[in-house]
Amino acid sequence: MENSELDKRIAEVWKRVSGEDLPPAPPPMPEMRESSVETVRFLKDNYGKAQAEWERLLSAKELNVRDLSFQLEETRAHLAELKQHYTEAREKLVTEQLNTALNLEETRKALRGQKDSHQKEVRLLQEVLERGRNELRELGARVEALTRERDEYRRKYGEANAGSADLRDAAAALEKRLADAKAAVESTLSELLAERKERAEAGRRLKELERKNSELAEELSAARAAWDAERTQWKELWERERSVWETHRQEFAVWEERLRSERQSWLEKLRGEEERGLGYAEGLSKVLKDSSEWSQKVTQVLQLYALKGVELPKVFVSTPSGPVERTRGLRRAFLLAGAALVLLAGTAFYIHDYRSRPRFELLQSWPLDLKGVSYIAGSEEGLWLADWEQGLVLKDRKDLATLRRIDGSAGVPLRAAAAAPVSGSVWALDLAQLRLVRKETVSGRELGGVRTPGPAPQGLAHDGHSLWSFDAASGLFYRHGPDPAHGALASYEIKGIKTVKAMQWAGGKFWVLDGSGALGIYDFTHGGFKRVSGADLGPGAEGFWLDGKEFWTLEKARDSSRLELRKSAVRSL
Repeated sequence: MENSELDKRIAEVWKRVSGEDLPPAPPPMPEMRESSVETVRFLKDNYGKAQAEWERLLSAKELNVRDLSFQLEETRAHLAELKQHYTEAREKLVTEQLNTALNLEETRKALRGQKDSHQKEVRLLQEVLERGRNELRELGARVEALTRERDEYRRKYGEANAGSADLRDAAAALEKRLADAKAAVESTLSELLAERKERAEAGRRLKELERKNSELAEELSAARAAWDAERTQWKELWERERSVWETHRQEFAVWEERLRSERQSWLEKLRGEEERGLGYAEGLSKVLKDSSEWSQKVTQVLQLYALKGVELPKVFVSTPSGPVERTRGLRRAFLLAGAALVLLAGTAFYIHDYRSRPRFELLQSWPLDLKGVSYIAGSEEGLWLADWEQGLVLKDRKDLATLRRIDGSAGVPLRAAAAAPVSGSVWALDLAQLRLVRKETVSGRELGGVRTPGPAPQGLAHDGHSLWSFDAASGLFYRHGPDPAHGALASYEIKGIKTVKAMQWAGGKFWVLDGSGALGIYDFTHGGFKRVSGADLGPGAEGFWLDGKEFWTLEKARDSSRLELRKSAVRSL
């Protein structure tokens, strides 16, 4: 086949491939025909390779787009599953609202776990989007590489055109083809822009999903508000229960008043008997004194007559005859001796009680800004006040500044009615839940708790080893041991004590302030309590704490209904 026919066929093939009519080329020189054919073939081969590379890039782009679409579908399905999961969690939260306040912490933990899983899913989506961005950057880098390759081709073609004028037309055709390639690259870039727009659409959808998540969070907050309302109702219920307890306490106070009046009448009767006994003793001592003086006078008279040798009549020197008179004399002597012994024993008892009874000298007093204080206890950190509204309040001993406040946990307030400090912690009597709760003094974290032994608990004390409490319903003192979770180890009764305002172990003795304001000091043995001494603080005393030689009392102020804290010095004979 001749070269002209070969050129004609190549031109027809190129026309069918490019879709454009080429201008008729001038007849090449005989010496350049073979080189032009090789050049055209080389250009066509490069064009085919570039076209195959572009098609491969386009197919890879489509695969990436399908992969992103599949990941978006999976994200939508997962978000729908999350929505269903949140709906189930919300229904579970609504159903669990009927449970007690102790389950609230577990519900919060479950919600935190769901929130963490949701955040993990969001981070996963962000990582997927970041991988998409990286792939787009890689595609941009490939486009730049193609552009540099095109520029390299242009440079080579320019050098070929500078070397040969015949190749200028071919170079013009190549420029045209490169323009087509540029158009193809621009179309690729437009597709990339469209893909970026789709990515923006995906971001918008993600924002929509975030909005839905925020709506779910609002619904959860609404459910939490409903739970708070229900908790308020529970609080009102507890307040009503507290009013019932206050009514019972008033009834107990009435009983205490009756017992106090009976005790007062008994004391008055005992004092009357004591005064009569003292009168009898004074009469007996007067009789004994007169008899001793009379016997001394008779002895002196007898001695005088004996010295003078005078014989006395038998009436003065003879003893009474007969067993009846002797028996009467012995009985009278025994009665007088017994009465004297009883009088001496009573006198010794009252002297011992008077000498062992503690006496207080007021040093300073402070008014309290708390309204619901009912108990006081001391430790190395300061003074602990048990308040119905504030829980446990730690005050400085110097100026009564508030150092710390400990409230309840899990959103349930601590209705503290008594406190017993231990090393690093403090036991509190929670009347709202009828529990003995142990709190850490620094963080306020709950370390443990146990139900009270009875329905009407009062007072707390710690002897350094065991925890003690009192119950007004049974009238018993309970010893709980080192670990109160095992229950009460033993119970004891102190006669005459039906209600307790405060109690404390100090100096190896048990100090108890009953409902009438009487302070009793007792020794403890395995058989029970034995009274040692006591004092009357008055009905205005609501609590006390003995700290060495300082005696802190919680009393009602005389000019107002509020309480005040008083510090006194303890003195005894």
